[in-house]
Amino acid sequence: MEKKPKLKVSIIKGKGVMNIKNKCHDILLIEDKEGSYLIDPTVWQFFKNKRSILIGKAKDIKVIHGILKDIYKGSWKITERLTKKDCSQKKKWLKIIKQNIAEL
Repeated sequence: MEKKPKLKVSIIKGKGVMNIKNKCHDILLIEDKEGSYLIDPTVWQFFKNKRSILIGKAKDIKVIHGILKDIYKGSWKITERLTKKDCSQKKKWLKIIKQNIAEL
């Protein structure tokens, strides 16, 4: 967002992830004129052998929801839109991601 301010970035929250009743998970949705991209910085919580944090890409948001349901199960919805102003929290987010990775 700092380098490409025209990107739309959102957090999509999943509930019932991996068919576990109270399991929740957040994924980034990045949208630009080319399409939408799903990024999961902590994908290794679920998929130890995954080689990329890019989970999927599509031109249509309905396809994005389908990708999430196919991979993670559960129900998904956009819960937060991020703005350039939110980038000030970058250090906090990196700390949370590092903690999640360390817990693996």
